[in-house]
Amino acid sequence: IEGLEKTYNPNVKVSVSATDSDSGVWKVELSNDGVSYTQKYVATKNADGSTGISSFSNTFDWAVPLGAGTKVIYVRITDAVGRQTVVTDTVTLAEDMLPPSITLLINGGATSTTSSSVTLTISVFDNASISSQMQMAFSNDGTLWSPWEPYQQTKAWDITNPSYGGTTGAGVKKVYVRVRDQAQNVGLASAEIAYNPNP
Repeated sequence: IEGLEKTYNPNVKVSVSATDSDSGVWKVELSNDGVSYTQKYVATKNADGSTGISSFSNTFDWAVPLGAGTKVIYVRITDAVGRQTVVTDTVTLAEDMLPPSITLLINGGATSTTSSSVTLTISVFDNASISSQMQMAFSNDGTLWSPWEPYQQTKAWDITNPSYGGTTGAGVKKVYVRVRDQAQNVGLASAEIAYNPNP
């Protein structure tokens, strides 16, 4: 399972490799309980009943049940003549799966500015992490992000900085902030301000 031992995300990737030099790999199924299986791959059988797939390797998206604790994932592999093998792997879901809730203000909530340099005020609340355990990053377009840095309540920011998706022209500027807690859960917030350098 992605090489993970512990995660905060119930959506994991399961890598499956199998070999069968006899009739060939036919079906790959996944399960969280070893009873009810979900088919993730099925090969087409040839005229002689074989699949010709002597070596199989793929990665599948899979969701484990919510809730903290160790989760067992079952992989059932069936060859073309119906012989089955079941293998398992485990991953532990950590307790904190909630992202921080964030409020972002630009210049204290001002509606407009004549300066590209603004002060961002970032308020966060998290169910498990304290502020000193959190990190933050910023963007002017939601795509190009500044590097992660330790969380602070205020941040000097350039709303036109092209390195982070900004543009220099007048207009409504949007700033995005994301904050991640110690469990790597990421929360997102944004705010807007009208910018006119030559009022």
